[in-house]
Amino acid sequence: TDALLAQAADHLRAGRLADADAKAIAALEASVNDPWALELRARVLHAAGRLADARRVQAHAVAVRPQDAGFVYNLAVLDRASGDVEAARRHVRKALALDPGLRAAQLLSAGLA
Repeated sequence: TDALLAQAADHLRAGRLADADAKAIAALEASVNDPWALELRARVLHAAGRLADARRVQAHAVAVRPQDAGFVYNLAVLDRASGDVEAARRHVRKALALDPGLRAAQLLSAGLA
């Protein structure tokens, strides 16, 4: 799974979204609830403009790792990108409750005020 995720990340950085998605899907087929594979797939879907799908996959990642402030923050980012400001506020508050020092969440929170 790690090799597939590394390949998916490389494809994503290079803008090869279809290849990145294929590798992320392959990683998820190998380990359905791998939170890192879920998060990476959500990033690929976000980059492809598939916000509803990205939010669904990121929410699954958060369900697997509910105490990971970064995962919750990334869900807040997707909420905001989707126009769901209330969900973004709720998730950024949760991210900050988990990690008050998470600078990206602090900035997002200020932007949502």
